[in-house]
Amino acid sequence: MGSKNLKAIAVRGTGTVPGDNPKRLADISAEIYDRTSEDMAAQAIRMAGTAGYLDMAAMYGDLPIRNFQVGEWEGAGNLSGVRMTEEYLVRSRACFKCPIACGRETRAPQHGLDRVDGPEYETLGALGAMLQIDDLEAVIQAGHLCNTFGLDTISTGGTLALACELFERGLLDTTETDGMTFRYGDAQMLPQAIEAIARKDGFGERLAEGSQRLASEVGVPELAVTVRGLEMPMHDPRAFHGQAVAYVLSPRGACHMQGDMYSVDTGQIELAEIGIAPGERLESSDAKGRTTARQMIWRALYNAINLCQFQNPGSDLVLEALNSIAGWELTLDDLITTGKRILAVKRWINQQRGSTGEDDRLPVLLSKPLDSGGTLGSVPDMDIMLAGAYDELGWDEDGFVSEKALRALGVRMES
Repeated sequence: MGSKNLKAIAVRGTGTVPGDNPKRLADISAEIYDRTSEDMAAQAIRMAGTAGYLDMAAMYGDLPIRNFQVGEWEGAGNLSGVRMTEEYLVRSRACFKCPIACGRETRAPQHGLDRVDGPEYETLGALGAMLQIDDLEAVIQAGHLCNTFGLDTISTGGTLALACELFERGLLDTTETDGMTFRYGDAQMLPQAIEAIARKDGFGERLAEGSQRLASEVGVPELAVTVRGLEMPMHDPRAFHGQAVAYVLSPRGACHMQGDMYSVDTGQIELAEIGIAPGERLESSDAKGRTTARQMIWRALYNAINLCQFQNPGSDLVLEALNSIAGWELTLDDLITTGKRILAVKRWINQQRGSTGEDDRLPVLLSKPLDSGGTLGSVPDMDIMLAGAYDELGWDEDGFVSEKALRALGVRMES
């Protein structure tokens, strides 16, 4: 769409969406609402938004600091979701009939902003901790600018963190950046840099291409914290080893929405009936790889059905809701097969475009242990976890999806 200068497709209609069993669906929806209202994790998000996780993330070593190179930082507390709620929250926002209301509207009076959107946890990490900027109002403003310009805050923060690192190492200077300086801890750089990216103005055009391309141009590809070209979300896989598997197997590059093992191993999600249960977060094992694969299967279904990942009512209600809408008689095994099929087809498409199991690797910087913070000097053992995940998903030992495997999952292959 972007290459065609297409900004949006708007659709408007007057019809209704029929369901097979509206009465049953209404009953299930009410039960889902009740379960969500009673869920401790969901209500914690209601109180402080996703930003409420920041303090816990810092404790676990899950919060990336200084381009994923520092394990702990005193400034993290200034970005706390609790502080944001107490000092800058205007109101909470909810999707239709949602009891969580994770959305935030905040203010930043120092920047003349009375009511703006966000920021979420990912934005606080990307435009705050990654850059070691602890000025909460500056991060609120920066997140708002990204939203205004249509920029992803994760990729923007990751790319700016790389620019700071290149400046610090003497690999970039103001002669190459149209006079802009990039320094860790410098909140003043944010508005100018974000607008330059959005408008592809001068050095902003190079930043707009993302951190992997910039690092390669400068001759240090190992400094890009990306998987398959996509910047890493604000969850350090050294803090939750299963998350490393979710990142490298995500079909679109590093993405926490393809499998959130930090939610599993902190006890926020447990689906024993499909083999998803909390475990030791710093464990690298065949079993951890398999659990991560199952969580990715479940999230593939969530993404296809378009369910909120903060709403975890249990597999029984998800299955009943789906059947009552469509008139199907699916079983839980059918759902799991569908999730596997989604992941396998996406993997197969990537294979056709040249991706292989060699791409299932973490960035170089994340293969190095940190000497402080909640990761305890630990790094994931990718080989042992990937072996378990590949087998669980029905892929071969190199992570290859064969046409035979696709057919076994019900995919019709045209000759």
